[in-house]
Parts: sequence; C-alpha cells; structure tokens
Amino acid sequence: MYKFSVLKNNKKIGGQLIYSTKDQSFQSLPLMGGGLCLLLGYLQLVFDPFTMCAIETWGLSGVISWKNKPIKTPLYSAGQLKLLANIDDFMLERGYRLEYISYTPTYNPATGWLCYGDYNVDTQDEAVEFATNIVAVVNNEKLKSIWLKPDFVD
Repeated sequence: MYKFSVLKNNKKIGGQLIYSTKDQSFQSLPLMGGGLCLLLGYLQLVFDPFTMCAIETWGLSGVISWKNKPIKTPLYSAGQLKLLANIDDFMLERGYRLEYISYTPTYNPATGWLCYGDYNVDTQDEAVEFATNIVAVVNNEKLKSIWLKPDFVD
C-alpha cells in the first residue's frame, strides 16, 4: 500500500477541473502531460515522476453512479500531495489499485463537491487542495479520499 504526505506550502496547481456531462468524464485543464497514475476505479490521480507530487486527475464517472448526500466538505489548505514511493518500486507495481478507496462517489448537490472515499471528518485528517478544486485527504499516511468540485460542461 502506498503512503502519502501533505505539504501545506501554498503551491497548488492552478487551472480548471471540468466534468463533461456528454462524455461523463473529468478533465483537468490545462493538461499537465504524462505522469504516474494511481487508479480510483476509473478516476486517475496523476503524479509528477520527478517530484512525486499530484498534478491532476481525470477519468470516467457516470453521474448515475453518484450517491447524493449532504456531506460536509473538509477544511483544507493549499499545498501538495506527495506520494512517498520510489519511482522504481512504483513502475514495478503499475496498475496497482488503491483498494481502500471507495469507488462509489458521494455528491453534495448543494455545494457541488464530489467525494471518492471516506467523507467522514476525523481530527487526524490532513486535507490539501493540490490543484484548483481538487482536494486530497490523508490520514496516517493513507489516502482517505479525493474531493472534486468540477465545472459542468456539455
């Protein structure tokens, strides 16, 4: 299982997160290019191979699978999500799935936030917005959840 750390250093990546209702998919804009990908169902969390920090997310997510619920968005700071792994180890385990993340997204229509994973708040949680409207929650070096607030487009 991979380990993660949160760097609260105000170095979040700008841009826009969109959700295409036509394609039922997420895309970070501008595109950051290739990187190391971890899968959360059909959602991909992309890391820069040099810094091992998250740079974007993209992938498929049908609205019909979203569970509507008035969940509370975690308090977060701008910064970076760092994957604590050696790049060689990562390449040997390509295709690794993060089994402890729920693939059923929970959506709060009132706030526009969508959560992949555990949306319950814990005092040990560290939440970081590593890119505009993309928040990662880490607890005990484990990725607990990914929160997305996309702009919806046709």
